[in-house]
Amino acid sequence: MKLREDLMLFGPNRRHPQKPVIELWLEPGPNTLARLQGRLPGLRAAILDTLAGHGVRLPSDHPVHPLPGESPLDALGRLVAGVALGLQQHAGHRVDFFDFVASGEDGVSSFVFEYEENDTGDDARAMALHLVGELEPDLALEEPLIAGYSGFAEPFQAFMAVAPQRVLPRDAQAIIDAAARLDVPCVKLEREPYAGVSGDFRVRPNGLLKLGHACRQQVLDGTFCVYRNEALAPLVHDREAVHKTLLRLGAPLPSHDANARRSVSSRRAARVAERIGFPVAIKPLGLPRSAGDAGIALDLADADAVRKAAERALRLCRGVRVEAHVPGETYKLIVANGECVAVVRLQDGLAREDVTADAHASTIELAQRLAAELQPGLMTVTVVSRDIGSALVVGGAVVSLDVAPELDAFLRGNGQFPGPAILGRAMEGLVRFLFPDPAKSRIPIIAVTGTNGKTTVCGMISRIVQSAGHVTGRAGTTGFFVNDECRQFEDFSGGSGHYKVLEAAEVDFAVLESARGAATDFGFMYDWSDVAVCTNVTADHLFERGIDSVEQMAGLKLLIVDRARHAVVLNADNAASAGMLGRLPGRRAWMVSASSGPGELRERFGADVDCVVAEPDGDVEWLVIYDGDRRIPVLPVGQVPVTLEGRLRYNVSNTLQTIAACYQQGISIDVI
Repeated sequence: MKLREDLMLFGPNRRHPQKPVIELWLEPGPNTLARLQGRLPGLRAAILDTLAGHGVRLPSDHPVHPLPGESPLDALGRLVAGVALGLQQHAGHRVDFFDFVASGEDGVSSFVFEYEENDTGDDARAMALHLVGELEPDLALEEPLIAGYSGFAEPFQAFMAVAPQRVLPRDAQAIIDAAARLDVPCVKLEREPYAGVSGDFRVRPNGLLKLGHACRQQVLDGTFCVYRNEALAPLVHDREAVHKTLLRLGAPLPSHDANARRSVSSRRAARVAERIGFPVAIKPLGLPRSAGDAGIALDLADADAVRKAAERALRLCRGVRVEAHVPGETYKLIVANGECVAVVRLQDGLAREDVTADAHASTIELAQRLAAELQPGLMTVTVVSRDIGSALVVGGAVVSLDVAPELDAFLRGNGQFPGPAILGRAMEGLVRFLFPDPAKSRIPIIAVTGTNGKTTVCGMISRIVQSAGHVTGRAGTTGFFVNDECRQFEDFSGGSGHYKVLEAAEVDFAVLESARGAATDFGFMYDWSDVAVCTNVTADHLFERGIDSVEQMAGLKLLIVDRARHAVVLNADNAASAGMLGRLPGRRAWMVSASSGPGELRERFGADVDCVVAEPDGDVEWLVIYDGDRRIPVLPVGQVPVTLEGRLRYNVSNTLQTIAACYQQGISIDVI
């Protein structure tokens, strides 16, 4: 079997508006397909048996199962995609999307399936294809994807050794969802095209996110605000720093010996315990965050128990703190953006009950006061109390504070307990902490697509925007630029080039050239633009990636233009570009023409369109804006060098599109 296409689309893409997908085109060959038509049910059963033998059991409504009347090609695609999804799901990845792609070619099974982490999705796709070929040799790949493949067991074991470690934390997904609700752009910094970052300084593996664009961006490591809360970093990793901070802020803490904050031997720990009075608790100091609650021992009733607990803890660290054991139940107060989101009662480490309404007002006020002092985006305060309805000074204490909490460690859906709802509210508060006005998370974006003229239009827009006082980031076929400085020279008309602009800390205006190849091969690196320009669509680059006609090419470029939220600029002199207008409702439309006047354009496209045209004024051809009833001359065509005094009509058209995009963004005529 031939693997015709193998694409990994990350970010929004032409196959799904939000989810990253892998796109495969399989060509088994007509003779193979005819032989296999009656054998596919048996192949599916054998695959399901093999998966079950490795602990992977797929439910009856899983995409791996066929639909009535499905063609053999579709059944094959469903089988491969279903296995790839099932393997990812078994490793803990939350993926479920699958769909067919209409390639327009007979004998090809083309389909997409969701992935979340690139290596996991890539491995799952290779294992699915090889398993199909192992159990049905007529479907073996012409070119193997797994070197030395000798059976499913070995790659499956290797997959399960690493794939669970790559799962996106539920906290991170909740932040992404909250950002989407608030219309704040969000990018996963440990997913393609970025690479994972590791080290003891990290807070949450797989949880590194960038919210906002360029000069307005913020970075989260788990729930820790890396830029905004840099001064709080010691509190993330150092339990002793947390204790000192709580002491300084006057929080009610368990009784302790102020002169013996760190015990470096079990004998010293026992002496401190005797001075405090039993029962006591032992807490190791200096452990990395990843150690969690390792070494903590509670309710130690005598010196012997203290010595044994201290010895165990000291194998992990260089010192322990001894403090009085606080009897009662454990509660966590979740504070986001300075407000207490919830108070939850814990049992066996999991939240079992929302007791916000029952908590004493002074306890909630304490948590909010601590947040006001420290200014974290999100934090939890852990208290122990016999009665959460009473003040802590009566019989409770603060036992911990976390300025980078892992809420998904204890907030789960559990019967009537609304864990996901609390998680969502907390993460929305965190995003609002970073961006009180979500609109200020973004910078203006002008996207330019089309067959010809993209680079020219982007260059002219960038120069005008820069002249208006902005720091302009531009990505296109000639490289990545900040203002006039080329930071990197290569084809960046999509993919990682767009990311480079939107992560550049000095940039406050983006101009993004968006080419066909990047849209088909990678997807989109931004969720929406302010303005999109389509210069033209011609018959170039056909018969690639299922694009076989000008109409299909226009449909692909329409996906780029349709991401414009406020306005589109279309070329009235190009039928395919102009033909997009009827499929772009709800936004301002600018029609530009180097050969037609405003009256003709409004007759063709509707009285509500605005225009930029080249028209004679006496003996001179002028570039003129028609904004509603206003006629605004810009400058003579002959004063634009790239037009060669108007003889290069394609550059006259490019100039008209540039003027429309810049004027739409509020740049003054004098600057243009």
